[in-house]
Amino acid sequence: MKKGLLGLLVVALTVVGCQNYDDQFDSLNDEILKLSNKVNDLSAIQTTVQALSTKLDELANSSASASDLAQVMAEVAGLQEAIDALNYGTEEVDNLEAEVDEIKAALNELLAQASIIQQDIVIMSIAQLEYVENLMGLDPAEDNTFVAEESREYIVSGNITVDAEFVEEAAIGTRLNNVLARIASVITPDDGDGVMLDSGSAAATGSALTMTSMAFVDGPVSLEGANAIDASALAALTATLTLKQGGAIAFPNLNQVGDVRLAATTTITSLDLSNVTTGEVISTANGELDDPALSGAVNLGKLDLPPLVSLDAATSITAGGAPNGVTISAAKATAINLVDTTPFAVSGAISITAEGAVTLNAKSITGSLTITSTKGSIALNDLTSVGSVTTLNASTTIHAGLTANTGGIVASGSEVHLAALASNAAGFTISAGAVDLGKLASNAATATINTITALTLPELATCVSPVIAPAAVTFVAEKLVTAADETIDVKDGAAITVKNLTATTTLADFGTLLTLTLVEQGDNLDFSAAASMTTLNYTGKKLYSSAMDQQTNVVSLTNSALTALNIGDGYIGTLHVEGSGITELTTAGKIVNTAIDSNIALTTVNFGHDHLSGERAATVVVNNNDKVEALDLSTINKIKTVTITGNASLTALTMAGYSPAAEPGAAINVTISGNALAATYTAAVAGSETTPYSDASLTDATGLLCSVSDFINFYDDQADRSATVSVSLDLAKVTNGAATATLSATLSGDGPAKAGIDGDAATAADNETDGGAIDTIAELNAIVDTCS
Repeated sequence: MKKGLLGLLVVALTVVGCQNYDDQFDSLNDEILKLSNKVNDLSAIQTTVQALSTKLDELANSSASASDLAQVMAEVAGLQEAIDALNYGTEEVDNLEAEVDEIKAALNELLAQASIIQQDIVIMSIAQLEYVENLMGLDPAEDNTFVAEESREYIVSGNITVDAEFVEEAAIGTRLNNVLARIASVITPDDGDGVMLDSGSAAATGSALTMTSMAFVDGPVSLEGANAIDASALAALTATLTLKQGGAIAFPNLNQVGDVRLAATTTITSLDLSNVTTGEVISTANGELDDPALSGAVNLGKLDLPPLVSLDAATSITAGGAPNGVTISAAKATAINLVDTTPFAVSGAISITAEGAVTLNAKSITGSLTITSTKGSIALNDLTSVGSVTTLNASTTIHAGLTANTGGIVASGSEVHLAALASNAAGFTISAGAVDLGKLASNAATATINTITALTLPELATCVSPVIAPAAVTFVAEKLVTAADETIDVKDGAAITVKNLTATTTLADFGTLLTLTLVEQGDNLDFSAAASMTTLNYTGKKLYSSAMDQQTNVVSLTNSALTALNIGDGYIGTLHVEGSGITELTTAGKIVNTAIDSNIALTTVNFGHDHLSGERAATVVVNNNDKVEALDLSTINKIKTVTITGNASLTALTMAGYSPAAEPGAAINVTISGNALAATYTAAVAGSETTPYSDASLTDATGLLCSVSDFINFYDDQADRSATVSVSLDLAKVTNGAATATLSATLSGDGPAKAGIDGDAATAADNETDGGAIDTIAELNAIVDTCS
């Protein structure tokens, strides 16, 4: 077979080989695809042919039952249909036709040896019963009770019509059932009536019928009558099954069926078709299934439902699907399961009302979807799209596999899980205590989410329409760069997390929120309107790429209500905190300019940030924070400005480092004054022509003075320095003998130090100080001269 198909492919290539490739490329692809499909089709059919040949060989060497032969007959018929459907001629197809002819010949030999009745069977009178008994070789005077695997079974090639109305004696009923029990399979002619069994209008004029061997019918089956009919062995029929009986109907072995028609809609009390895996539609009339008497668990296997279903007495409904849409009314059903073998597409709308859980494995619905479960859940895990409005109401959980919302969604339950929903184009309203919108990436229409108190949208990145969650006190969307005004609207006093705010007006509750977390903030914000904000978690976006002054994001906080500020491992151009109520400040990441000013409750500052390489050298200003007792600037390198002033409780200061150092073009300035920093001063002693001059000396126990001196002198001595280096140093608690005063006052009072070794203050070259704070490098080196 492969050789023949490869030959066809060569022919196809030859046909287009001499023509322009651009003109014929698509045509060639089409030919290759068609040939590929042919290979697949022929390969599958060849496998079936080989399997049938093997089965016939096995049956020829064994005792083939009527049901075995009937099954092979059905498979041969299906095989012939598959070959006919190929609709193209090749040597391989001709070979398959020949093999099928051989199979048919072998089957005919087996059939010739089997028990076959090749005519219609009609039993509506005693005379007709006797005729069929004669066909089967049954003597009415003997015991003809059917014994499985011992009694002869028959294949009937024709229609079967039985009406038990003529049975008025039990013995006649027994004879009738001895005949029916021997029929194993029925092959009806095209357009035939198939099997029609009527058990009679009443027990006195009729009989229960037992057809317990009939497993296969090629054609329709109709069962009716007041007495029971046992066709429990029926496994497959190729056409419609019509039921006009009453009571509990069950077909435990039925696997294949065409349509099922319930022609008696007031007497059938229960129905079990649970093992049907291949079937069409069940109905009571065209387009509907309406049976007020049908109660209990209604299991229809994989049968499809018609457009209208009313089974208000059923306690549960199981069916295969509803490809044309369906409206189901089943107010007492504790479960409705529409689950086909594979997820099915629905052309139309679906509406289901039930008491309990509803499970549906439709993959798409072109119309609307409405499901109400008053005491249960809704499961739509395979459903990816709905063409119109989706309305889901459950008392417990809702799960749906929707990937997009183009028609609108209204959902209410204890939990609503739309875990695959990636976009919202038509708007939705969800009411639930827990909501899963884990893949929602874009929101282009109003999304209202009621009841939930903590809302997390981990993939939401684009939001041009509002997300309204009136009960949410926590809102988290870490990928969201918000744009439009009042995009996020949650409960007052909420904690809100987003990636970036383009404007504070994006948050409808900016003035009432308590906690704001910005994961990667690049836009400048005015936080002054956040009057209730107590906590800000801020991580800045890296804006710098190639030149100075590109890191322009500014964090300016003057909020008195703010009690906690956490700076994440990000990038900030300027951090300015003034007049806040924070008690502790911790920084991280890269910050160019830092200013901490007049925060009356601030007690602890933990600097953990560093400079941003390529940007301006760092600056640090800490001013008038009266409860801060210690500062450590050691994490900040390449710093050009250090201003530590007016911090009334500051007794410990660790100077910034200079390894690595700022470049020579950065102007260096250190200003320290007005704090509670302490030192010890030894005044200068004037000399004379006979006694030596004794230098003044300023020392401290912490090493601050030496670290400032090292810092200033490093930059003053820096090669190629083009910018200035300046210092202004004043300490609040300088002990000079028994006296304690500011460094400024102490130096102003040291006359010998101001006069220098020559005793003349007017000649400045040898003077150690000019009084006041240390404000020159020479003065710093003269007074702080004990550093090793």
